[in-house]
Amino acid sequence: MIRTYPDEELSDLARLPKRVTNPGARWSEKPAVHPVHKQRTYRARGTTADGETFRFLVYQRQNLHDRLNYSCGIIYIAPGGAQLTLARYNGSNHQHGDIRFQTHIHRATEAAITDGRKPEHAAEETARYQTLDGALACLIEDFSLSGIRADPDHPSLFNGHQS
Repeated sequence: MIRTYPDEELSDLARLPKRVTNPGARWSEKPAVHPVHKQRTYRARGTTADGETFRFLVYQRQNLHDRLNYSCGIIYIAPGGAQLTLARYNGSNHQHGDIRFQTHIHRATEAAITDGRKPEHAAEETARYQTLDGALACLIEDFSLSGIRADPDHPSLFNGHQS
């Protein structure tokens, strides 16, 4: 059972600096009836200024038959082991409500939890990434994650140029 998390607390979890503790996580195939995915999962920890520690999982999942079918996400592991998906960065292989075959980001909200939906039910279309690696780069930026790297899909035109 997921407890209700106020939006402010969800924002605090997103902003908390986190460091991946297993940067060498390996890909493994996850066979299912259909389709087959490869996946890797990183573990991360965040520590507040007063020493409180928080645990997270960061995953990447890619369909082996459809390059547009991917997901990258971050999960908060609460004390006691309950898991809360804070965000999912999805590929463009499907529709989600009014979002038609575009990359989109799901984020946990207090309203979704209160309504008994998946915490990360809400989604917004985005043009920030077009690949799984680009999705991970956005997640790293949005969730203050260090210890792993990913290349953004659309690097700034000004990167590396000084005036």
